Amino acid sequence: MTNTLSNGDRPGLGGFVLLAAQLGLLLLIADNFLIEQTYGFGKLIPIIFAGFIIHAWLPRQWRAPFFLLLFPVSAFSLLGTISGAALIGLGAVLFLLCHLPVSIMARAVILIAVTGVLAAIRAGAIEVPVPQDYWAFARILPTQTLPILSAMFMFRAIVYLYDLRHEKAPATFWQRLGYFFMFPNVCFPLFPVIDYQTYKRTYFDRDSFEIYQKGIDWILRGITHLLLYRIVYHYF
Repeated sequence: MTNTLSNGDRPGLGGFVLLAAQLGLLLLIADNFLIEQTYGFGKLIPIIFAGFIIHAWLPRQWRAPFFLLLFPVSAFSLLGTISGAALIGLGAVLFLLCHLPVSIMARAVILIAVTGVLAAIRAGAIEVPVPQDYWAFARILPTQTLPILSAMFMFRAIVYLYDLRHEKAPATFWQRLGYFFMFPNVCFPLFPVIDYQTYKRTYFDRDSFEIYQKGIDWILRGITHLLLYRIVYHYF
């Protein structure tokens, strides 16, 4: 079935329609049942659907940059201009710290120091020194930006630095950035730990229809688990 619906690099028209219908139905269910609305998932739904439509038909070399572009779109849509810009800016700083021209151990120490300061700001032990005109930034940084930033870098930075030290096949610039700036992270502070080597090794390593279909299957499983949890929580 895969061969008849895809040419390997892009899903064929029939496969694309089938995938889009499945994804649209799942997102509609998520919206109707208010799945993760507390974190703004409803605002992310049109970005997911439109992003898939465009991503599926882009040439392979443009897919990684486009996937990365979805992160600022999601950040500004869900968090607003100030929090979104702060998340992107702080994330860029932490990413650059991972690539300082010093030893891996020195980078790790610097990262620990910087993240320790950010953790103290999150806990309220340190106040953000900003002018009075930017009081809103000081108020929302610990509550909106830093929890998501920690979800992006807390475990991934450890895995990333370790793999940089033992890396044999370098990743592209877009893959490196995309490893940290995954746009669903904006909505889900509790995000799975992503293995960097697996992330690189499995990037479009199979037929595109099969990859997209597997992603949709995982979305179906996730929504099913959340709905079952809701039934158990409310009735049992």
